Amino acid sequence: MSFRSEAEESASAFAVAVAFAVAFAVVLAFALAVALAVALAVALAVASGVGPGFSPDTKDHHQCGL
Repeated sequence: MSFRSEAEESASAFAVAVAFAVAFAVVLAFALAVALAVALAVALAVASGVGPGFSPDTKDHHQCGL
């Protein structure tokens, strides 16, 4: 009788460990998806010229004397 309860307890602990592993994998996949989406958005912005200018001769209105 005690063998069955130990087996059930072991199975329950294994189920909890699997549940935590699945939850961790889901959170990790979500974080990776967010990071890739941000990287893609930045790459598209830079490629389309929407991002900040990196040219050293770019001047703002303070440098133009306005």
